[in-house]
Amino acid sequence: KFYWRGLKLFYTHLKQVNEINARVKSGGAPKTRWETRFVQTFHRDAIKMVPFVVIVLVVEEIIPLIALYAPFMLPSTCIMPSQWERIERKRREKQRVFAEGMRHDLAAVRKAGSLAAVPNGPPLLALCGWRIQRRLSAIAADDALLKLEGMGERLTAPELLEALEERGIIGDGLDGKELKARLRWWLAAAEQSEEDATGCRVSLVARSALGHF
Repeated sequence: KFYWRGLKLFYTHLKQVNEINARVKSGGAPKTRWETRFVQTFHRDAIKMVPFVVIVLVVEEIIPLIALYAPFMLPSTCIMPSQWERIERKRREKQRVFAEGMRHDLAAVRKAGSLAAVPNGPPLLALCGWRIQRRLSAIAADDALLKLEGMGERLTAPELLEALEERGIIGDGLDGKELKARLRWWLAAAEQSEEDATGCRVSLVARSALGHF
């Protein structure tokens, strides 16, 4: 069955991750951006794997319901292509609706370049501020890898779209050249304010959501 094949693929990924880590540890080439993201995805999958295996062994028939209503519980190797498409479609729609509904607050954030720009704004910002900071720090690290690898020139269209959406930039309807241009805009603008990497990226997220490139 598909889910059992997903389990086998997970263990294949485990071997690949071990090989990558062994190479780096022995003084070999540092991890590429693709390898870095591959290892990160594997670690997220590893956290989900034990409860997933228990579900497969005990109540396998509910997995389609989990995929439909709680896909975040599934390891990436155990999600069908059609499920991925549905997940991504829903996520992009939520991102678009959120950006439209937050235009006023995003304008304030863009002006101040800080989450503190919304002191009386949605509780979400106050409650999740530390998560936003952590996320933007991860984006800053990814930006550094992209700069080392040609400013995203080697990314495929789906990879470009993913990179933009991770930075709050809606890329639906853009062609390959436009996607690359948006990513270069982000990387160039972020590079100008490296002394405040997180604050700079807060402002860039707000600018992109408002359509100010």
